[in-house]
Amino acid sequence: MKSSVKQLTLAAIMSLAAASAMADMSAPTDTYVGGDLGRANAIGIGNSGTAYGAFIGHEWNKEFGVELGYNHFPSANGVSIYSISVTGFDTLYFDNAKTIGAVGVLGGNYSNASGYAGSSVSGVALSFGAGLRYNVTNNIETRLMYVRNDLANNTYYSQNAENLITLGVAYHF
Repeated sequence: MKSSVKQLTLAAIMSLAAASAMADMSAPTDTYVGGDLGRANAIGIGNSGTAYGAFIGHEWNKEFGVELGYNHFPSANGVSIYSISVTGFDTLYFDNAKTIGAVGVLGGNYSNASGYAGSSVSGVALSFGAGLRYNVTNNIETRLMYVRNDLANNTYYSQNAENLITLGVAYHF
């Protein structure tokens, strides 16, 4: 567990450093919180259904930032799965007003699956995805995202992942 936390912390620091290097530091900073709801499909475990999550993030400008998120996946066959992720993101806007754009995310996640094969399995793995972002106002953002969270890579989870399609909303401070 301590090793997984150290790896996740290292991933967060690396995402933050990469986003900082690419960002325009003269732009105002922006912190936000939000939540999402959607559909998850687990490869390998066989459960699918409604997933939900919450996130907090920080942008250096409207294009680059870093986000910490929590996702709870549908439980099935006695398996309960959650994931905590740290991702960096980049937005390519379609308009000069920076209202609507395509988003790419990349980072890592710590996942825990309990009840699979009578045990609990956890570990650090890759998270990546893409989607659309729409800034309704300066403070309110909506998003439609596809995210893949690879699950802990070990004997039981060598080919397993959660595929998420979510609709979310965020409030920017």
